[in-house]
Amino acid sequence: MNPKNIKDIVNLRDCDYIIDKQDRFWIVHGFDSIKSLIYANLVFIPCKSGDRYNKIINKNYKKVVVNHQNISILKINSVKSVFRPDKFFKENYSILPLIWKKIPRALIKLGIPKNKIGIFGSYLIGFDIVKDVDFLVYGFDNYLKVRRNINRIRAFVNAKPISKKHITYQYNKYNHFMSNKTSFKKVLANNWAGLQMSEGVLSTIRFVYNLNKLPKDNTLKRGKLKTFEGQVIKDFRTNFMPRIGFIKCDDKIIRVLSYFWMLNSFLKIGDKIKIRGDYNLKNRTLYLKNKKHWIKILN
Repeated sequence: MNPKNIKDIVNLRDCDYIIDKQDRFWIVHGFDSIKSLIYANLVFIPCKSGDRYNKIINKNYKKVVVNHQNISILKINSVKSVFRPDKFFKENYSILPLIWKKIPRALIKLGIPKNKIGIFGSYLIGFDIVKDVDFLVYGFDNYLKVRRNINRIRAFVNAKPISKKHITYQYNKYNHFMSNKTSFKKVLANNWAGLQMSEGVLSTIRFVYNLNKLPKDNTLKRGKLKTFEGQVIKDFRTNFMPRIGFIKCDDKIIRVLSYFWMLNSFLKIGDKIKIRGDYNLKNRTLYLKNKKHWIKILN
């Protein structure tokens, strides 16, 4: 889908995809409306020797997302096309392979409307299905339906919670992006929305805000490197992007914010944690941005 005007880009949401003028694919994670900048991660780049053929662009590509976990900032005028997960789901639900129809069917059985379900990932942007199809759900009310009924969903699709083996696999794949002080295996184990479909195949349901419910003050700001110790008091926004949670440290409430994809569900209510990041005193927010920053789960 080509953006017809500036409004199409301003309405970008988490897990939308864009292709830039160099034919590189990016997954969107945020938009700074004041500075007209897009927060995104690079996913695929054109490569003549690449092992993935794209049917839309008619080029071979190489997947680079594992090496580009940190957020990048793009200008609006670099965008060539936009890909919407909800629109793609509507157009392609009927032709999904049967095994991958089970997840949206389970969501629909919970009362989640079809127009609040999306398909993201490589299938959305013109690549063949290699291992799995990734689904997302729009809106906080629908997030609650999934969270309260995750065991029903697993039973319907014949899946299990994320396995220890898959936690180890993800740890080995992504741990080099983290500080060695981060309790990364415990963070990965917090993935309550993971559906272990089979050995090596995990489908995690993702969640995206409705446009009118985006959190305020969600852009990255500068701060002073600081360490806090406290207890998690709010965690649900860690399933959205940016990842946001709240901790109580003595008599203060501190917001924690990160755009790092692998920090999905990184906080859990009641956990005691020690955490280091860039602290902005004005908005009492601790930003996790790089390997100097870490989170240690103490319990």
